[in-house]
Amino acid sequence: MRRTRKDTAARETRRAGRGSSLALGLALALAAAAAGCGGGNHYAPPPPPKVQVATPVQRDVTVYETFTGRFSASETVEIRARVPGYLRKVHFRDGQPVKKDQLLFTIDSRAYDAAVHGAEADLLAARAALKFAENELARREDAWHENAVSELDYLRAAAERDKARAAVAAAEAHLEAARLDRSFTEVRSPIDGVIDRALVHEGNLVGQGQPTVLAVVRRIDPMDFYFSLDERSLVRLKQELQAAAEAGRAASDEGPPIHLALAGEDEFAREGRVTWMDTAVDRETGTIRVRATLANPDGILVDGAFARGRVPVRVLEDALLVPEVALGVDQVGSYVYVVGDDGKVARRDVRTGPRDGTLRVISAGLEPGDRVVVRGLARVRPGIEVEVEDAESAGKTPGATPAGEAR
Repeated sequence: MRRTRKDTAARETRRAGRGSSLALGLALALAAAAAGCGGGNHYAPPPPPKVQVATPVQRDVTVYETFTGRFSASETVEIRARVPGYLRKVHFRDGQPVKKDQLLFTIDSRAYDAAVHGAEADLLAARAALKFAENELARREDAWHENAVSELDYLRAAAERDKARAAVAAAEAHLEAARLDRSFTEVRSPIDGVIDRALVHEGNLVGQGQPTVLAVVRRIDPMDFYFSLDERSLVRLKQELQAAAEAGRAASDEGPPIHLALAGEDEFAREGRVTWMDTAVDRETGTIRVRATLANPDGILVDGAFARGRVPVRVLEDALLVPEVALGVDQVGSYVYVVGDDGKVARRDVRTGPRDGTLRVISAGLEPGDRVVVRGLARVRPGIEVEVEDAESAGKTPGATPAGEAR
């Protein structure tokens, strides 16, 4: 079927009519929607972010030098067999506390008993010979005065008396040595302490050729603690000691206090005193060896164990402290955000000092009344306005943080 130009024009007219109807309907729908929404759209800015602030805490802060060291028994003695013989008896349990002069080992003493008896017999013989020589000298002396014997006979008798005296002295020394050897068959503890395990058991030959180590006794109360300080810390420590002595805070003959924390302990609850310091700095390490002594009545401190220690070296008076979480660090250095009276945030570059628990000393860059942002840091930047909520009102005042370690 052939379409005429008239038919084509009619179809275009119908399409235009449908398009106009759709456009009109859409316009009416948008108008109705706009009317239902209150008559128009308006931009509403978001509320200012909420942050918590706190003013710096101001107080004296003791600065400590922290280090690690190792415990050592205040006395360590190797118990050795001083005479040869067979070990007859062990008189202790491994690891038990022992007292001074407590019997630990017994060595077979029969040979030494016989030696003592022989030395006693020799002494008796020497004393009898001396008595005879003294009587002979007295008789010769009387005869010499009566010119019955020559002076040579008298002098010979005097020499025999002197020889007898020397023999008695030698016999007494031999007897003393024999008794001393016999006493060594009873091995006793020279100190109070704790004994290790027996290194030699009953029936073994000991002391043959060289003194045999039988056991080790350690005095663990008090206990020593050895550590090292660098030269800078040593100077600060000595300055603090001198200042303390001048201020009457410490006796001149009393070492500085030291506090220790064992493995697994967070608090430095164990206190001792520095009792010795080496007289020279190690040229290779640049450190000096220091010893502290502390009581160990419960025996929990063990020889050779490691511990952390701290020694006070100076006091920062009226120091300003802020929570560690308030600090930020970038390429410029450390900084905090503060909120001004107008409610706007500003950046403050600060110089930090030692740490005190969860707080950090600020040595420069802050004033006591500054309001430091402690929470909500991720939502702030310099120049924006914020809604302030004091950390004190939220129960999170930095001043409530217990004092910890400043280093």
